[in-house]
Amino acid sequence: MELDYTDDERDQLRLWRRWKITFDWFNYPEPLQRVHQALLVHRQPWSTRALATYTNMPQTSVRRQLDLLDAGNAIERTEHGVQINQMQVAFNSSFHRAIADYVHGGVHLNKELLEVFKQGFGPEAANFEMLENHVWWPVIKKAENGIF
Repeated sequence: MELDYTDDERDQLRLWRRWKITFDWFNYPEPLQRVHQALLVHRQPWSTRALATYTNMPQTSVRRQLDLLDAGNAIERTEHGVQINQMQVAFNSSFHRAIADYVHGGVHLNKELLEVFKQGFGPEAANFEMLENHVWWPVIKKAENGIF
């Protein structure tokens, strides 16, 4: 069986791989990704139990991830639960745009955002040598529907 991919399908596979490698350079473990994504997508206050159910993780693991996010001042605890704060939402929006431009290729990752990340989380929080110096090739055009 021969796998014949169109150029667009090949580009989508490349992009997926680039996103994965880039997030690996950030030392962004999957449990933290799940909790962080749930808080970003659904911005209402969450109980630990609700987050555990939504992310399909044990409550102790969810608490551990929330402690990491709390240490970075990314969340606020309210009487109704925990939610991501507005400053983190703004930072994530800017950072996501910068990473999207980066993984499409031909550019370095935004140095200012990397410096903010390094100051906030420390020099061991990511592989900054790769993030600061690597450029993805070939350049992949952005899809019209905005996905990837």
